[in-house]
Amino acid sequence: MDKGIIVSPIEILASDGFSFRTGISLESFNQYLLYWNHIVIPTNNIVHVGVPHEDLLVEQKIISRPKFSLRSIGGKEGSKPLIDCQMLLAKYYMDMEPGKWVLAQSGTHSYFTEDLAQSRNHIQMELANILPVPPSGTNLEDILQFKLERKDELDALWYYLDKVCLDVQKEPDRALAQRLALHDFGKVVEDSMRVTSERWRCLQLSDVKVQVSLDWKTVVGAFTAPYALDSIPNVFACAFGVAASSLKVNWEKGLVPTAPDEQRKLSYLTSVKKNLILAA
Repeated sequence: MDKGIIVSPIEILASDGFSFRTGISLESFNQYLLYWNHIVIPTNNIVHVGVPHEDLLVEQKIISRPKFSLRSIGGKEGSKPLIDCQMLLAKYYMDMEPGKWVLAQSGTHSYFTEDLAQSRNHIQMELANILPVPPSGTNLEDILQFKLERKDELDALWYYLDKVCLDVQKEPDRALAQRLALHDFGKVVEDSMRVTSERWRCLQLSDVKVQVSLDWKTVVGAFTAPYALDSIPNVFACAFGVAASSLKVNWEKGLVPTAPDEQRKLSYLTSVKKNLILAA
């Protein structure tokens, strides 16, 4: 199945949504281009946040820019009008094709408006140093060509990320961390870094937080504390002189995007590290 992502054209700087800045960094945009087939970025009548090669990518149906009519942005409402646009689109696409689409925000905090979100039990998986990203100056054609040539490796990365999400859903306990140490996920992370470095000598790494739906009734009492796996096998990352990929799992109740019951992944929060990693 193709993968679709609904992106907000702002970066949330505080959990209350009042501190934010407009724009999508070139590193984040490269990440979206490399790892997703379809990118939806809402725009509006007040401010249009453009992205590189926008007309060409719209023509190729890689991105779409649905337009909303807003009364105001900022002030007493903060980023709420902009996030509302994203959440309305996320509900539309998730209802239409559950499992294909996911909502994503960039920065250090997620922000979901109460009137368009739901309070739901969920697991939050924090994956560090997990996605290699081409640097900001990378040519568009290079990214799209690499994406085509290395489709199998990139698809494998997302296949096993989905599998990890499913494993966590079924058995979110401390024992799972030990099994993940030998999981194929570690190998595909390593493979993705290897093939990406073959194309680009400089890379940046991305941290990802994934909200995973949870049927709390089936797992009450199964665990009592968060756990961490600080060494997903990733020799290649270590060869760059950076910390190995790691996984932390927390479970909580809070606001998440409204989504069908069968939607496993609810949202992503991504943060691309600014420091460049030089391949050997």
